[in-house]
Amino acid sequence: MPESAARNPSPNPDEEKDREARTVLIAKVDRIIDTDAETLFGVVGDGGRHGDAVPEVASVEFETETTSGLGARFRETRRLKGLQALVARLAGMTSTLTECTDFVANERVRYTSDAGGTLWHTVYTLTPVDDGRTRLEVRLETEPYTRMGRLGPPLMRKGLLDGTTNDLDAIKAYCEGT
Repeated sequence: MPESAARNPSPNPDEEKDREARTVLIAKVDRIIDTDAETLFGVVGDGGRHGDAVPEVASVEFETETTSGLGARFRETRRLKGLQALVARLAGMTSTLTECTDFVANERVRYTSDAGGTLWHTVYTLTPVDDGRTRLEVRLETEPYTRMGRLGPPLMRKGLLDGTTNDLDAIKAYCEGT
């Protein structure tokens, strides 16, 4: 993972503005989940528990002692089918090294990985609503740094949106016990 992905984003406001200017929003999905923010964050803020919640995750192998928090790193391998599997193989994205690069307990977690000429940012934002429920928003953002990185994600936008939606629905079902 390049050095830029290995540190906490937002060390200063100017660097955060520069990163945001290079970032492309690929997918944004949210759901109201019938659980409190602390319980929900226990799932999305821990790479291993997130892997338990999402059936498409075949395995999660940690490269750090910790499974949660800033700097936690893990390799995630997903079960992919069809065109998505072909594109992932061609782009070298069948297994990705992911690092937690932003972590605010019970509020927000950002995972960053580097694949296919792109830094991929998956940002989970939690907002308590009413009666112990929580709004979970997932944003899939890309920060391309090669030609393939600039072309690939927009071409895969529909599949990435569907995948993000499926992940969020799986997390919702896992947390609600359905």
